[in-house]
Amino acid sequence: MSNRVLAIDFETANSNRSSACSIGIALLEDGEVIINKEILIDPEDHFSGFNISIHGIRPEMVKGANIFPKVWEEISELIDKDTLVIAHNASFDMSVLRYACDKYQIKYPTFDYACTRVLAKKIYKELKSVSLDTIANYLDIDFNHHKAKDDALVCLKVYSDILLKSKYENVDDLLDSIKVQKGKLFEKGYRPCGNKK
Repeated sequence: MSNRVLAIDFETANSNRSSACSIGIALLEDGEVIINKEILIDPEDHFSGFNISIHGIRPEMVKGANIFPKVWEEISELIDKDTLVIAHNASFDMSVLRYACDKYQIKYPTFDYACTRVLAKKIYKELKSVSLDTIANYLDIDFNHHKAKDDALVCLKVYSDILLKSKYENVDDLLDSIKVQKGKLFEKGYRPCGNKK
């Protein structure tokens, strides 16, 4: 297993991918969760009733919170060359990151990432759905879905279970065995995590 794995989960204020209003993180190091928290973000954008109904974050809750560049500066300090970044349905979270970087004209980070949803499709073949709450229920994990801190921690637990069930100690070996590639952010978009051709 990778010695250092960072799970991230974004929530947005509205349908705009650039409107990140929260990020949850869970950091695994040498088999131990050493950080699990949520950081509220001032999206400098409006909140839609639909999004509020999903995650419960309201405009008054982010009043005085840092905007994305300051929050990402804090998060990026946790990512070194040996850190694997993961997310469940990473295409969403990575697009939020990319659009937020575009919004504030921040250079894209250069880390590789893996999607636990893509991996789950290969491992939990008995499940009709590989949504985070479905897998959590299957693994008997109790959590508050769409609470970024909880989602990130469950993503980390799913990742650990996937490696355990796959019998691989290294995620690169697992990815190779099931013909899935890591994703990577680029200056002109991003390469999604998915099947190798």
